[in-house]
Amino acid sequence: MGSLALIGVLGGFVGLPACGGKGVGGNPEPTGGSGSTSSSGTSGSSGSTAIASSSGSSGGSGSSGSSGSSSGSGAGSSSSGSSYGSSTSGSSGSSTSSGSSGGSTLPGCSSDAGCAGSRCPTTLAYGQNPTGVIALDGTYVYWTSAHDGTVMKASIAGGGPAILASGQYSPNGIVVDSVNAYWIAGGSLWRVTTGGGTGQLLDTGGRAPAALVLAYPYLFIAFDDSSVVEAPSGGGALTPIVPAGSSTLYGAGPFTVDATSVYGSDGNTIGKTPIAGGTTITLASGQNGVARMAVDATNIYWTATNDGTVMKAPLDGSGPPVALAVLQNYPTGIAVDSTSVYWTNHSGAASCAAGAVMKVAIGGGMPVALATDQPSADGIAVDSVNVYWTTGGSQDPAVANGAVMKLALE
Repeated sequence: MGSLALIGVLGGFVGLPACGGKGVGGNPEPTGGSGSTSSSGTSGSSGSTAIASSSGSSGGSGSSGSSGSSSGSGAGSSSSGSSYGSSTSGSSGSSTSSGSSGGSTLPGCSSDAGCAGSRCPTTLAYGQNPTGVIALDGTYVYWTSAHDGTVMKASIAGGGPAILASGQYSPNGIVVDSVNAYWIAGGSLWRVTTGGGTGQLLDTGGRAPAALVLAYPYLFIAFDDSSVVEAPSGGGALTPIVPAGSSTLYGAGPFTVDATSVYGSDGNTIGKTPIAGGTTITLASGQNGVARMAVDATNIYWTATNDGTVMKAPLDGSGPPVALAVLQNYPTGIAVDSTSVYWTNHSGAASCAAGAVMKVAIGGGMPVALATDQPSADGIAVDSVNVYWTTGGSQDPAVANGAVMKLALE
């Protein structure tokens, strides 16, 4: 089957220009400075941090369907295979500014936009073009920007964004462990240490990864050919879980994992396959546009964008799907903790009125708006203290006025 081996490295250090203006809902951007610049191997403006830049872009792109939240650790049979191999030098790539200055709220957004009751969200980063899922490690929040080819992080305590990698081709699907951040770009799998350093291009056996999830210490990779493999995140053998062509649920849509199974969807059907090998079983069918999924010890949860529902079903297949919320406005990202399910209402356009961050009790009940006026809300994650999400800002991807937000849990 091969092994997950190192086949290249990223380039040197680059600077991230400072960001100015305001975030969504009039929250001040944590960093100062004015002007928008780009750099190649030089330090940027004050108030921001540089980590690493990538080598030149490669062709192709992968799509991510990993969930906003997953738990457990991968388990399965191991096979022999080499660990990370020798590295080859990569040329330094130039960095494009990922923090535009002079930002402002969108037309129609109120000055206190985002507040639900007496609590208001905090802007961790503004002037972004965040793409899809976000990841947490307890200290930082991580995201990718497909438009400007960057992999980013920001402290959950505030202080502004930092570039982990630049010059990537449509990066997406970020996950993190205690050492590295991993993502898909240009049909390839990449990693860089979360504290900064030289990034690495990983060998996935010549196949293009389509989705990526982490259940430490294993990475689970879904490919364009609908196969799924696991590999130690530190490098090692690629162990098959779902053979190519045996299921249509993996590769093209959302993808997540727990301690015993991988879960996938083609947008209409949701199924699970044991990590140790075995038959894929159907957990739900007849869904309408499954966007993202999350699991806990008992249920799988998902958003169905096309019909505006947030759903759950038991992991053991013992019961039918249950609607936790209906009549939602393009529900997209989803995450779960011990008591609640959280999701983003994307709104489908740069409209303050429709974009929102929502929650409902795992057992059901009335959905609650945690934050409103969140234009094109998308990726979401939760820890024991806060809920985090991204906004897309403008409908024009060339205008970087998206943000990364947080709100303290009650």
